[in-house]
Amino acid sequence: MSSRLECKQKMPRRFWIKQPLLLIPVFVIFHCIVLLMVIGCTQHYCPNHWIKGNGYKDKHNEVAVMEMRGLNKGKKPAEKVKRKQYWPTESSRTMTYDEKIEEYLSARRGKALLYGVFRQYKGYLTIAIPAKKRSDESIRFVEQTLDSLIENTYWKDFQKIVVVVFLLSDDTAWCQTVGRMLYEKYKEKIDSGFVQVAYRGRNVLSKLLPLQENESSQEKQRREENLSFLNIVTYGKNFSSYLLLLDEDVLCEKDYFIKILGFIHQQTKPNRIWFVLNFSRSSLMGQLVRTSDLMKVIKLLIILRYDLSYGSLIEFMTDLKGQQKRYRMQLFRYFNFDMESFLPKKFTRP
Repeated sequence: MSSRLECKQKMPRRFWIKQPLLLIPVFVIFHCIVLLMVIGCTQHYCPNHWIKGNGYKDKHNEVAVMEMRGLNKGKKPAEKVKRKQYWPTESSRTMTYDEKIEEYLSARRGKALLYGVFRQYKGYLTIAIPAKKRSDESIRFVEQTLDSLIENTYWKDFQKIVVVVFLLSDDTAWCQTVGRMLYEKYKEKIDSGFVQVAYRGRNVLSKLLPLQENESSQEKQRREENLSFLNIVTYGKNFSSYLLLLDEDVLCEKDYFIKILGFIHQQTKPNRIWFVLNFSRSSLMGQLVRTSDLMKVIKLLIILRYDLSYGSLIEFMTDLKGQQKRYRMQLFRYFNFDMESFLPKKFTRP
């Protein structure tokens, strides 16, 4: 006995302190098992309290619980009526003015497309070709312009360019007929996304340019022209980095795309500021602008729809940007000077 007491006395005091602590993990595991059993019973026997107690206030869940109890047989949950919201939507109340306009335009861009596909990536150059309805309803000039672009574009550059034929007419039947004719002839290019056929449509941007009471004939003509330009600019805004405006009776030079790339690279210098580059002798045909600058043009066209024409607005923006001289390279030319087209055939000095 004396030897045991001596050993017990010799054992350190920490051993006697740690011995009761070994039971703590056992009690913790036991309490966890009991807690899980309680939760399981609550979930199985009283689902209504479990759903509401955890913050689930969905009507479908409450209906499901009542059906389990036999209180709501044969009744379906009330579906929310989807209201057709018009710009600005609920989600756009906190947006800026530019974001609201962009949301409005992107929602209507798909309605303007007749034939073609929207690519999943952003290209380098968008070429806009406005075409107006003629008395003979002919589109041979548009076809000659498309043939010239296709013939002088290398196959490796088709994925970098988008050509948009914009039909400027309120006659929907004529637009559908012309679009179908162009699709039958250029099916491969349209399906690949190189060519798109779009139309203006009266209801596409009518909310941005509302009619004014006591509108004179001159004001109406200017508003219609600005509406057409506004449709072209807003439609081709997000497809590429640059937008090039052509006409329906234009021929292009060989290797035009490579020359445009070189000319843009030549003008992109730290000490050189430019808003527009000209690739023809015409005042409007052949103008190239950055698509990042088009939102300013869109807002000014909306505000000054009666006061400034599109050409005067481009000159105003050029001066406002600080461009001191014209940068020009002649790559496109008209092949029919006598024919009236959408763009005025006014020429400037080289």
